[in-house]
Amino acid sequence: MKSFFDTMRTIFKRRSVSAALIIMVISCIAGFASGKKQGLIGLFAVILYIMVLLFIYGIGKKTAAFGSENPIIPSLSMDFLTATDEPCVISDEKGIIVWHNRAFTNAGESGKPAFGKNLSEVAGQSLNTLRLSNTSDKSEIPLDYNGKEYYVKALKLQLGANIYFVTRWKDATEKNRLLDEIEKGKIDVCFMVIDNFAESMQFAQDKYRTASALIAGEIDAWCEKHHGLIKEYDKNHYFLIFEKQHGNLIEESKFDILDKIREISLDGASNPFTASIGFACVDGTLPEKEAAARRALDMALQRGGDQAVVKTNDSTDFFGGRTKTVSKRTKIRARVIAGELSKLVRECKNVVIMGHKFADHDCIGACIAISKLAVVCQKQVNIVVNIHDANLKSVFSHMRGSGVYDKMLVDRVHAPDLITSDTLLIVCDVNNPAQFEAPELYENANRFVVIDHHRKTAEFENPPQISYIEPSASSACEMVCEMLEQLFEPGSLSQIEADLLFAGILLDTKQFLVSTGVRTFGAARYLREEGANPVVAQKLLRGSVEDLIRETKFENNVIIYNDCFAISANNDNCTADDKIAAAKASDRLLNVSGVSASFVLCRVDNTINISARSDGTVNVQLILETFGGGGHFDAAGAQIKTQNMTEVLTTLKAAIDRYMQAEQNNQE
Repeated sequence: MKSFFDTMRTIFKRRSVSAALIIMVISCIAGFASGKKQGLIGLFAVILYIMVLLFIYGIGKKTAAFGSENPIIPSLSMDFLTATDEPCVISDEKGIIVWHNRAFTNAGESGKPAFGKNLSEVAGQSLNTLRLSNTSDKSEIPLDYNGKEYYVKALKLQLGANIYFVTRWKDATEKNRLLDEIEKGKIDVCFMVIDNFAESMQFAQDKYRTASALIAGEIDAWCEKHHGLIKEYDKNHYFLIFEKQHGNLIEESKFDILDKIREISLDGASNPFTASIGFACVDGTLPEKEAAARRALDMALQRGGDQAVVKTNDSTDFFGGRTKTVSKRTKIRARVIAGELSKLVRECKNVVIMGHKFADHDCIGACIAISKLAVVCQKQVNIVVNIHDANLKSVFSHMRGSGVYDKMLVDRVHAPDLITSDTLLIVCDVNNPAQFEAPELYENANRFVVIDHHRKTAEFENPPQISYIEPSASSACEMVCEMLEQLFEPGSLSQIEADLLFAGILLDTKQFLVSTGVRTFGAARYLREEGANPVVAQKLLRGSVEDLIRETKFENNVIIYNDCFAISANNDNCTADDKIAAAKASDRLLNVSGVSASFVLCRVDNTINISARSDGTVNVQLILETFGGGGHFDAAGAQIKTQNMTEVLTTLKAAIDRYMQAEQNNQE
């Protein structure tokens, strides 16, 4: 009854309805005055009129299209949607436009109504792209329409059996333009170093000023071209600042300044000049950007120089790195690193040393030499290694019986028990945590040191106390020899230690044939003085008949790609011993006439391993970076988690093609 009277009050509030009803009542009374029949007819008409009003204003009120709570039917809401400057569109479930306001008409290119057209035809976006399953979702979808940028919000309405979508378009063109201007005005920080100036000028000291002026002129011109600011803060060390918009252009040009510096010609210079660049395109304060640029420069130098390393918020990119590293002819850094390492060892409680998975003679030799330092400092020391590795069988046999290493070698299973808050972890011959013998040790150690001669491929999540990475060194054993020479008196090494270090150098230099510099022979001289026997060292590298058969298996399945690349692939399920044989086969393939680089692939479980070697004319490290691998200019490796050998071979050939095309472009 309350609902009935509420409806009646609503009816009689309308003057036109009340007046019509009064007239009908008066007519009814007049009809009774004239006669009973006319009066009954009038009364029936009044009752029928009231029933019609109840239906229209009662039931109709509850079932009106879109409902009183929706933003379409009520005149105030419709007036708002029609008059607003923001385009509004209503479409059905199939995307057909059933209504839009004048602002949407004006926003279109034709300026004509779009009723009956599909939203995807008009706006270039399907309804599936614009609709939001959750109407409470506050996210907005960016959309370009007729040269303007909009953020579109979609609202789903259930109206009885029908579904409609209301989209509101917010013009963000001017806002995005201002944000773009702000973004372009941000600062990128850059450090640049001429990394081999002293080595190149050693035979032309009288032309020092000329060479320095030529290099500075190229850098000034490059900086001016990109509207940057430059400051030379040390000899051949530069600090540069660029606006973001010009920094993007520098990246697009792939840092062509590297090529321009390399092309500088000067009589008497022993090597081409090369530069290393650290470039920071990160968000943050200027000190934070400066620190990021310094880290990028350190990585460029640790990767061998002649390249640019660009740090962004999400990644680290590399440009250049196409020349072979030049060995530095000074041992100053080795002496400094030796002193710092000795100090860390004395401060710790115990030392844990490890190398890379599938350790070789260079790795185990460097670990043994570092353990000597810990023993001299009277610290407990352990070397984490696979004590069942058949490749190191001759090494373990040579060490057996000395009494020094019997309890020093531990496997990966027992290694975590050695880590405490005061443990110093020293990693040798590897800088990629994924390739550590026991990565969990790195994750749990508070302090660690890395000593390696491979190019650095990424930053450490936990920064090391000492990062001694020298890609110009032939081997980790060479680097360790230089450190021991600075720390110990002559005659401090045992026969076993000297032989192992010498074997490591022999392995990585292929009997002093590749990657050999003045420092390599200096390390060999030091080891000979310490009692190393080259014959014994050579015997440590000997393999078994089974190893020879494994190598032959790879050499019998070789194709020559592009006339100078030897590629061998074994898709059988190989073992760790086969992986070592693949590396040796890669070395032997360089003996084939006309072969400049070799790539040997083998599958071990779900991983495809690639061993690459070069005669010094091809940078195999750059090629294998496609797979996330790394190493040296002329010796590199990679591991790919897949069983699809065909796919890996296709990717490898594509990487070779890109490298050759880049080399051809540089020559032109």
